[in-house]
Amino acid sequence: LEDVARAAVGAARRGETARFQGFAPTAKGSGRWWDVIVAPVHGADGAVARVLSVSRDVTVAVRREQEEAAQREVLERIATGAPLADVLDATCRLAERRHAG
Repeated sequence: LEDVARAAVGAARRGETARFQGFAPTAKGSGRWWDVIVAPVHGADGAVARVLSVSRDVTVAVRREQEEAAQREVLERIATGAPLADVLDATCRLAERRHAG
């Protein structure tokens, strides 16, 4: 995540807007998923004077996507006739993910 953030700041310094998502802790230490936009702020002379970063907490959306992907995995295994052990393994991972989230 650090490398991606540095690359986004570098892009903004060159006058480009960059966007990325990543997992990072809040000030209180709880983990969150962030959607980050980094953009240049131009001065009166047109040169990049500052870099602006806006972060939005997208944890709920990311967890929803992960849940849907896990559900699709279970259904795909059932539909393709996967061995029962594989179906149960995927089902257990889905349950563990729900419990942890």
